[in-house]
This record gives sequence, structure tokens and C-alpha cells, in this order.
Amino acid sequence: MNFNKIILLGIKPKYAEDILKGKKKWEYRRRPPIIDKPTLMALYASEEVKAIVGMCLVTKILREPIDSLIKLTVSETTSTEEGLKEYFKNLSLCSALRVEKPLRFEMKLNEIRKITPRFFAPQNFYYLKKDGTYQQLFAVLEKNAYNLY
Repeated sequence: MNFNKIILLGIKPKYAEDILKGKKKWEYRRRPPIIDKPTLMALYASEEVKAIVGMCLVTKILREPIDSLIKLTVSETTSTEEGLKEYFKNLSLCSALRVEKPLRFEMKLNEIRKITPRFFAPQNFYYLKKDGTYQQLFAVLEKNAYNLY
């Protein structure tokens, strides 16, 4: 499979672990990435982990009012209705990314910086592109992606 971009998502370690264990099928975002077809997403666990801990495939993104989003997604996630309402407070449309085919691997920050010296962790997310600033990191992640299939 050929990918033009990979989403590098900054995520708390607990939520990354839930995705990788298959417990969390939806990742919630106030500002979601834009996709037009299934897209690879690498999970950069923040806080004390500071590593890319795996990847998955984002197959669709829902944008709905909070009550509708909860009804459609909360049964397939480790989030609570109360937690989601607090997270999305004051937003008219809320977003959830459908995540599938989780794959666990680890690439620590020092390993990332060996191939991409100017790497910085995403606050929310950013796109890695085949011909972009992080070409070498893109290539490593793309190779791992073949294990998804």
C-alpha cells in the first residue's frame, strides 16, 4: 500500500495503550486531521514515555454534536460520557477518529532524533510526508506499516 502522508499524533500514554490493546476504537480530537482515504497514524506517547509506541489506520472521522458523537462512539472506547462532555465543552461540532488495525512497536525519542535530529513532539498532530522535512522518519514508519496488512 502506498501512503502520501502519515499523521503523527501526540497522545497520552494511557490512551495510546488503550488503542494498541484494541480497547479504544475512537480517538477524540477538538481539532482533527483531514483525511480523504484511510490514513496511517503513528502514536507518539507524551509525558514520561516520549516515544512512538505504535501505529494504526484512521478509516474515517466523525464530526457531530456532542450527544450524537457519544451515542455513536462511546461504547467502543474507554472514555466516559462525562469526560467527553467536559473535553468538548463549548464546541458545536466534536470529532472522533475511527482507529483500526493497531500495531505496537517502540521508537524512543533518542532513536527518532538519530534519523531526524530536529524532531519535535506534536502538541496535537502533524503530517509526515514522503518528501517533507521528516523523510527518514516517514520511511521507517512506512516500513512498519506493511505489518498492518
